[in-house]
Amino acid sequence: MNQYERKLIQVYLRAETDIINEIARLRSLGLADDHAAAALRRVRRILSWMQFNAMKSAACKSPRAAIY
Repeated sequence: MNQYERKLIQVYLRAETDIINEIARLRSLGLADDHAAAALRRVRRILSWMQFNAMKSAACKSPRAAIY
């Protein structure tokens, strides 16, 4: 995984955390709706896809990278 991929994952993790916090805030006010939960699912799906592709890319460059 290169530095750019790590930074992207970091950004998506931060976005995921912000969305989780916002959903919790809205739920505490009784205002949470499905679009916020759907946004969280999309962020998680994108993050999983990025991690998978980063590991696949690392495995192509170095067989040992796939172990970690």
